[in-house]
Amino acid sequence: MKTSDYTIEDINHMLIFIKVQNIAHIQYLDVNKDTICTNKLIKGVALYDFITCSFFTIEQVIDIAIQSGWE
Repeated sequence: MKTSDYTIEDINHMLIFIKVQNIAHIQYLDVNKDTICTNKLIKGVALYDFITCSFFTIEQVIDIAIQSGWE
């Protein structure tokens, strides 16, 4: 699995799938430039799960979705 194998649309579908399955509530989060976050997607943006209060990488989201049955 490579991140480049998936489009932004695929990632968004994965995020919806994970939320509907009640696995996680991951959303794109606008992170202040002064906030320390090693999992930023692009400048100032990260994936944050409001259930576990933790940050995720795109690779982690893909893994979670696939392991949970996303196709």
